[in-house]
Amino acid sequence: MSAPCPARAAVKAELAFSAADDLEFQSVDVKTAYLNARVDVPVYVELPEGYTVGNAGHVAKLHAALYRTIQAGRLWDEHLQGTLTAAGARRATAHPTLFLLDHFEHGRIIFLAHVNDIPALAKSPADAVDAKGVILARRKR
Repeated sequence: MSAPCPARAAVKAELAFSAADDLEFQSVDVKTAYLNARVDVPVYVELPEGYTVGNAGHVAKLHAALYRTIQAGRLWDEHLQGTLTAAGARRATAHPTLFLLDHFEHGRIIFLAHVNDIPALAKSPADAVDAKGVILARRKR
C-alpha cells in the first residue's frame, strides 16, 4: 500500500457534500509527514557523501521512514490512521482516505487524506480551524 491518495470521485463527493451543507474548509499540511512514521523493520542506509563520522562502509539505522523508501507511504498511512482514530475519527467504509469525526464540541468534521495534505470540513470557520488543531495536537503526542 502506498501513501493515502483519494480517488477523484471521493474528492468530488467531499466538495459536493461541502457545498450542499455549507461547510467550511481548512487544509492541514503535515510537514515532513513521512518522518512521523516509525519504521517497522530494520532499515539501514549508506551514510551520505561528505558525512565524516565513522569509517568507510559504515551504515546508519533508520528509526523513521524516509521519502523514497519502499515502505514510507504505507508507514505514513498507518501513522495517519492511528492519529485520526486516536482523536476519535473513524475511517469511512466508502473510501480508505475518508475519515469522519463526531466531535463533542464542533460536531461532524470530515477529513480526506491526500498524502500529507488533509482537508478538514466543518460547520463553521472556527470549527474548521479547531479541526486542524485536533490533528496537530494529537500528532505531537
